[in-house]
Amino acid sequence: MQNASRLQRAVSDLPLPLRQVLVLALEGLSHDEIARVLGLSAGNVAVRLHRGKNLLRQALGETS
Repeated sequence: MQNASRLQRAVSDLPLPLRQVLVLALEGLSHDEIARVLGLSAGNVAVRLHRGKNLLRQALGETS
């Protein structure tokens, strides 16, 4: 449970634009679907997802 709590905290600490993309991706939406939902380009979704994952790795003390 401790790992789940750490992950939940790290996700909730992400900036909203990164958190939105990450959560939708975890829900199984494609880049194109996320782009439509949020009114972004698929490229922007990819960038935000990459940045969000990197911040999560840092917050959890993992290296890429």
